[in-house]
Amino acid sequence: MSYFILVIFNISLLGFLFYIFTMGHFMATRESYIETAADYFVKFVTANMENDGQLTGTSKFFLRQNWEKMDYELIVYDRTNLIIADSRSLDEQMGIFSMNSKGDEKISSVLETGRPLSWKIKNDNSNFIYYCCPVFFETKIIGAVKIGMSTDDFSALFDIFKDYFIITFVLSLIAALGLAFIFVRSIMKPVIKIRDIASEISLGKFESRVNYDATDELGDLSRTINKMAEDLNKLEETRNLFLANISHELKTPLTIIKGFALTMEGDPEIREDQRHFLETINKEADRLTRLVNELLELSRLKTKKTTMKIAPFDIKEIIEDVVFNMQTKADKFNCTISYSCPDNLPLIPIDPDKIHEVFINLIDNAIKYSQDHKEKPEVKVIVEIDKQEFIARVSDNGPGIPQADLDMIFEKFFRSGSSRSQKIEGVGLGLSIVKEIVNAHNGKIYAESKEGQGCTFVIKLPLQI
Repeated sequence: MSYFILVIFNISLLGFLFYIFTMGHFMATRESYIETAADYFVKFVTANMENDGQLTGTSKFFLRQNWEKMDYELIVYDRTNLIIADSRSLDEQMGIFSMNSKGDEKISSVLETGRPLSWKIKNDNSNFIYYCCPVFFETKIIGAVKIGMSTDDFSALFDIFKDYFIITFVLSLIAALGLAFIFVRSIMKPVIKIRDIASEISLGKFESRVNYDATDELGDLSRTINKMAEDLNKLEETRNLFLANISHELKTPLTIIKGFALTMEGDPEIREDQRHFLETINKEADRLTRLVNELLELSRLKTKKTTMKIAPFDIKEIIEDVVFNMQTKADKFNCTISYSCPDNLPLIPIDPDKIHEVFINLIDNAIKYSQDHKEKPEVKVIVEIDKQEFIARVSDNGPGIPQADLDMIFEKFFRSGSSRSQKIEGVGLGLSIVKEIVNAHNGKIYAESKEGQGCTFVIKLPLQI
């Protein structure tokens, strides 16, 4: 649109300047012509004037000799501003008749000052340009001559110019619009490609690269983005390796701690308060073990070390199994779980164990975040097929997620402000694992939420690999 507006502006400006300069040139030419005609008349009459310095005789003689050749009006005034010769009253039979009328103020000004004067007027829907100059006899002003010409021929000519300009303007706009469209597409194609790759990188797909190797500014931008993605990829690999190593190193001491705690707990001579301490140690060791296992799984998913066993599978079976298994936990919070799934659902290429884990995480989160609902906590799972995608929505009627947190909830260790305020257990790894599993299936997952109105997690998986 900006290029199109620029073209319109340029064409309009060129047309306006063409009109102004061409009209100015034509008018200057016409003015020069009538000035030359006036100068010619003055030279003729002064050269053929009688000694009394009267304009009448020579003026009428000039008109008789030249009126058929003239393409302008010629009016001669005496020193008192009376018309003494007028080409407009010329007749072949009758000769020249004096109009016996006086000139206007402009003629009076020329007779008084002795300076020529030019002006433009409109008479009877016709445009005229006039030039008046004094006639001298020796050093005395003895009269004035006024020459006028119509400029209607200019108007007719410019009407033709206007028609051609409008046609040219329209054709130029069409051509400019087509060229702008082609030009913008050629520019926008790499820009859109760069934008899409940058969007993928922002979603954590650091292996994405921009394939645009040009020497222009977009090429420089592409290489900068690729370098940034490469650095981020190395940083992510280093971080995942660090987490994997730490998690692996933690497994051994945790196993030892739990083993000793269980051994001591089985001692019949242990006191009751000591038994309570050992139970706490066992409980916390189990929690740390789950955390370590989640870190290891996330690290394997990030580094693609987990092999997905993808095959066509009835995902409805997985959802029904998860809903059945989670019902016991839902009952603790007086929460109901409902699901809606089409009967003719096709087989979908998935890793059933991993997708099972996805729905376990999402429904478990939905139950936990619905527990403080004022009325009836409720979790809904709705499945549908849209075009070439499987879509599942897991919704709750809990407090929702703040808008500022929506883009961060899939990051490792991130916990929304609502989860902290509700003191809900967790370290912020579940959704990260879910996202990695969905990404490994070439799918998408995102959250929709408004504070106070619950939250919906949307999963989209392709129907074909």
